[in-house]
Amino acid sequence: MSEEAEKNLIEMAARIREMREIIGYSVEQMAEKTEVSVEDYKAVEAGKLDPTFNFLHQCASTSARLPLASTSTRF
Repeated sequence: MSEEAEKNLIEMAARIREMREIIGYSVEQMAEKTEVSVEDYKAVEAGKLDPTFNFLHQCASTSARLPLASTSTRF
């Protein structure tokens, strides 16, 4: 993996973790919502596993179901 790709993965991981914290879900709840194991979810948040499109789609869908006041405009 290139240095730039690794940097992007770590940045994306931080945003995924921030989103989860903003919406108030546990790692276990988000793992269930994104249809991955808790271990894989933790690896994504740590920037050690490149998430699939389905994972990212499920994250976006989960946060989109919340009232707008609950989410940051950054997402």
